Amino acid sequence: MEYLSKEAGIIYEFNRQHEPIKKVHSGTTLQIETYDCFTNQIRSEDTPVARIDWNRVNPATGPIYVEGAMPGDVLKVKIEQIELANQGVMVVGPQLGVMGQHITEMQSKIISVENGHALFDDVRIPLNPMIGVIGVAPEGDGINCGTPGSHGGNMDNKMVAEVQHCIFQYLQKVHYLD
Repeated sequence: MEYLSKEAGIIYEFNRQHEPIKKVHSGTTLQIETYDCFTNQIRSEDTPVARIDWNRVNPATGPIYVEGAMPGDVLKVKIEQIELANQGVMVVGPQLGVMGQHITEMQSKIISVENGHALFDDVRIPLNPMIGVIGVAPEGDGINCGTPGSHGGNMDNKMVAEVQHCIFQYLQKVHYLD
């Protein structure tokens, strides 16, 4: 199995103008290391959330070039395993999420992860690991990784998880299989 470190390359936009950091043949199995959605900018609860670089949110490791793939081809990606870090970060802010009307300022909380559970103070919450950002370069202009669409992007879809398949219409459409 080939390994691709997050330090090898990072993008914040799916764009066909990006030079690939890795070229693979169809059928190649890759282990890909990724950053969290904030590019690991929030390392403690003392980090002022309002001061992070919001241009460095929703990164993707890559790009990866699939040898022989042409516009209009279908790419099938199988997610075999998702390994979680030992901690994650939760951010809340005014008017964000279901409780946003009760929040007055941006805040973060570091959440420990242990044996497939998030440890939120004294509560153990079972986790459902999923893919956040994945996709292909669109046919036209680049698209920010945080924007979901027919190219992929920030899907935060719990159905795109281990042993699931993503079908990508290369440079055109995205479809999912159960």
